[in-house]
Amino acid sequence: MKEGGSALGSADIQSLSDLANSFQVVRKMRLIPLDLETFVPLIAGAVVPMLPLVLISFPLEEIVAKVLRLVL
Repeated sequence: MKEGGSALGSADIQSLSDLANSFQVVRKMRLIPLDLETFVPLIAGAVVPMLPLVLISFPLEEIVAKVLRLVL
């Protein structure tokens, strides 16, 4: 920083606008960068390739019955 310079930069309106935009970006940040919109495709991409193995290992009627018991 220059000697005698302000910590916030110059007093012009562009400098204030840049500082406000930086503050807004930091304010929108989250501790965990995942939400439901990004989590669902991630889990679906991991589960879908396993479905043929599950269908081979267990009868479809048994899977449907267990899912219905969990839901109801």
